[in-house]
Parts: sequence; C-alpha cells; structure tokens
Amino acid sequence: MWDRVKVEEEVVTGEGNISCLDFWVPVHIYADGNDIAGGSFTNMYSFYTALLNAFSVIDPENLSDKLVRLSHQGNKISEVGFTFYLHPDLANDALTIRYTHAHQDGYSVVKIGIKDFAGEILRSAKELLEEIVPLDAECNEDAFYQALKKDFEIFRDWYNRRYRYV
Repeated sequence: MWDRVKVEEEVVTGEGNISCLDFWVPVHIYADGNDIAGGSFTNMYSFYTALLNAFSVIDPENLSDKLVRLSHQGNKISEVGFTFYLHPDLANDALTIRYTHAHQDGYSVVKIGIKDFAGEILRSAKELLEEIVPLDAECNEDAFYQALKKDFEIFRDWYNRRYRYV
C-alpha cells in the first residue's frame, strides 16, 4: 500500500503536528488489480481512521459502537487526491468500490470480497502499527497511535470472528 522505507523514515525522523502518525506518503490501494488511490499522498492517521469508519458502516452491529473514532464520514474515504466509497453486498460478502483519484477523470467501479479487502487493510496496519511505529520509542506513547492501535485490535477481532481466521 505504501513505501515502507519512506514510512519508516517519517516515523523515525518526522515531526508530525499532532501525532507521530501525522505525516503524508503516497498510497496505493489495490482492488482486483485497480489502484483506487492512484499513488496520491495521504495522511496516514486520517486515512486509516476513515477506513475503519467505513467498515463500521458496513457492519454497524459489530463495529459501530466499539471503535474509538474522531470523525465519521460514513462509507466515504476521502483524502487529498482520491475519494472512494465502500458499498457492501453482505449477502455475497462483497464490496463495490466506487473511486476516483487525481490521475483519472470521473469515477470507476470495482468489486472485491470483504474478506480480501479487510485482510489487506489488516496486513498493512499490522506492518505500520507493530513493526514500523515501535522503531520510535516516543511514538509508542502517542495517544493517537494508541487509539488507532486499539481500533485495529477491535477490527482484527471482528475479522477473526467473521472469517474464523487465526
């Protein structure tokens, strides 16, 4: 999803305004071979928070009241340079993603399994929160990092219950 070396550099040497996760990097989000973010720069903290918010709309009974959210955009994930919407088809455990980014005109649509999309989000978050952020000892005490880490633990538990993944 993003350049690990660049993210490590930002965490270790960056000076985020409100958090050690308050930095901008180019992001690629692939769904069925389509890059729905187009490599646009995004703020890591707001991006992951928006993704979790969107999933709380997809499964409000199991996520909505549990996540520590600072904002709520519904099923919309919008950052500088890209916007996408997650439209669930729960009967088929699938998402239709309507997206646009700075490198294309208009919106495109792609379909992907909820399990696959959520699994990739978890994989990238695990790398960020468990492998990269701990490189900076001060970041471990960051309140925004702690809240996001707790949200991803809740999201991981939701995923494991839903898909019986260990």
